[in-house]
Amino acid sequence: MKTLSMIILLFIVPIVVKGQNYKALDEKYGFREAKFGMPFHSFKKLVMSYDQYIDSLYEVTDADLHIGDYTLDKISYKFYKGQLYLIKIIVNKDYINTLGIIKVLEKAYGKANWPRNDYCEWKGEKVTMTFCFIKEVPSCIILKSNKMDMDMLKEFESKQQQKLENAAKKL
Repeated sequence: MKTLSMIILLFIVPIVVKGQNYKALDEKYGFREAKFGMPFHSFKKLVMSYDQYIDSLYEVTDADLHIGDYTLDKISYKFYKGQLYLIKIIVNKDYINTLGIIKVLEKAYGKANWPRNDYCEWKGEKVTMTFCFIKEVPSCIILKSNKMDMDMLKEFESKQQQKLENAAKKL
């Protein structure tokens, strides 16, 4: 039985892994000229959308809002400790446009993983890209640095834990 399981795994795993090109996503390590880890000051023409105590979001004001023939509505960057760690791309809501962009992404990075019917993802070792689409809101592509995202989450959890401990001491 173990031998049969191993043989099945040897044939199935390469087929599943072949569908996605993690290497291309990881090598790109960003979107266009924006690379994860780039310092905030290396970007020009950004307008702040919001600022939180852990990260901040800035809209790119001079972005090329096309991927081939397909239209984007806006591109935003999130920074953590002054470095780019997340790229958010709002996609034009047109259904044909959305499908076209998904096809372009699959051409570049391989078949998407579909954990649910309202989003798909590509997960590399260094970068995760998610395409979300919900009827009521514009679709979006989120690219993030896995390491920087994890570092930010740990810092956020640590700060939350400290707040809870401080509040508990005041009881």
